[in-house]
Amino acid sequence: MIFPALPTDHSTLRDIRIFLLTRRRRWWHDWKADQFDELAGALVAGHLIECSAYVTGGYFSGFKDLIKAGKHVNMGFPIAEVDYKGECILAKEKDTGGCVTVASVTSQLVYEIQGP
Repeated sequence: MIFPALPTDHSTLRDIRIFLLTRRRRWWHDWKADQFDELAGALVAGHLIECSAYVTGGYFSGFKDLIKAGKHVNMGFPIAEVDYKGECILAKEKDTGGCVTVASVTSQLVYEIQGP
């Protein structure tokens, strides 16, 4: 496959990084082009880690709980492990603030898919 020249605007570069992450997972797990569930899982994982500290609580409605726990500073960056089924486990850097919970991840994912 021939890739077009990389654009220079940041929103399109972000999309290309997510695309390339998905392509790497496809190669690594030897997925075929019609394995849509697996590819979609890798795409969602790419979107979530691209959000950086937003997915670890930086843009989370439960921020008051983070403040009470003293985890509202030094937000850790997310790490995604994508398995052969396209499912991922999200984590964050050790000894950092923030959180990786169902609520914080869901909050960011809903933000990503809302709107036109």
